[in-house]
Amino acid sequence: MFSWIREWVGGVKGSEAYCFVCKRKQTIVRPRTVILRNGKETRQGSCANCGTDVSSISGHRSRKS
Repeated sequence: MFSWIREWVGGVKGSEAYCFVCKRKQTIVRPRTVILRNGKETRQGSCANCGTDVSSISGHRSRKS
């Protein structure tokens, strides 16, 4: 409702986000890109170490097509 999800094809290498359970940056497993209501992109997925949901917000707005 508040965002639409565009699945990455093949995944993105080097995607990292801060995990609040592990208390450090971890690699994102099965990353996907989500466009927020304000137009910013965020990369969401699971922590490679503990499996907790993590997300990393990029600083730029996406281009809507």
